Amino acid sequence: MNNDEILHDLRKFTEDELIYLDAFKMRKGELTEAHLKKKYAHNPYILGIALHPEDFLKDIAEDYIAEGRHTMISKHPRYATLLFHTHSFFEMTYVLEGSCIQHFEDDSFELVSGDFCILSPDTSHYLYDFSDCIVLNILIRQSTFMDIFSDYMRDNSDIARFFSDNLYAKKKLSFMLFHAGDDADIQDIVLKMYGEELTNDAYSDSIILNLIKICFSKLLRTHRKDMEIPKLTKAGNPVSEKMIGYIYSHYDTVNLEELSDKFSFSKQYCSKLITDLTGMSLSELRTKIRMRHASDLLKNTAMSVEEISEKMGYENTETFIRAFKRNMDITPGAFRKLQ
Repeated sequence: MNNDEILHDLRKFTEDELIYLDAFKMRKGELTEAHLKKKYAHNPYILGIALHPEDFLKDIAEDYIAEGRHTMISKHPRYATLLFHTHSFFEMTYVLEGSCIQHFEDDSFELVSGDFCILSPDTSHYLYDFSDCIVLNILIRQSTFMDIFSDYMRDNSDIARFFSDNLYAKKKLSFMLFHAGDDADIQDIVLKMYGEELTNDAYSDSIILNLIKICFSKLLRTHRKDMEIPKLTKAGNPVSEKMIGYIYSHYDTVNLEELSDKFSFSKQYCSKLITDLTGMSLSELRTKIRMRHASDLLKNTAMSVEEISEKMGYENTETFIRAFKRNMDITPGAFRKLQ
């Protein structure tokens, strides 16, 4: 399908959306519950959600994304009444047409055509869309998201802070928002992603991941000045954020003495900053970063476990295997087989 055909398809109401629309009319007194139950008896699952949104899953796990896939893209159903919920994956929300309201527990804001909102895992939220607004949801596994965007950890900016907080901070930043407006390039890329989701062959997942990277790079190039990220909280400060970025770039050799010299604080204070932000000691943080790099090598190279162990600075392969399993809940060999 080309983009025009995809747009035409997205603008059509699905049966699920018609059920949600009729439930919306029912709440306005225009239809009765008995009418809905009779009309949509053949679709009890969606009818149940439409009539009783409080029964919708409150915590959605990563297995919501199909096994063997890193991503999932779907159209947010118009008029759906989905209450506050969280999920363990990243969600990228793109408003193709119209407007809607993104609600958080302590805030809300309007999303309009062209807005691109990246929601962090475990963020309690819901989308209010009682209109003909067309929204696409791009779901990405946590590990996949952090792997493809790990380069931005080295950027000394709010972008780096968003990624470092989601990797290591105890209190994560909830969202990153770009206002892309009528940017035709962004719309074209998102529609191509959705087209690949519909194609759903052996190459689609990989193509979607590459399109996501291109999309994010274009958002930064053109719309970085309009980007919104929640303000700093008491859980972090600019110095500790820069320190975490430095540790990420020098994880193989960094120690408290080096941090003390670099940031002009005592070793004890450097240690406190790291613990306050991440809940981990420097040693634990270095191990977590090392394991993330090791998982990248397992996924993206043909290096043996022994070679990766040596590259990660372990003198003994068995020690590396034990450390990997302790941190990743799986052995390096089993992890590689799943990729």
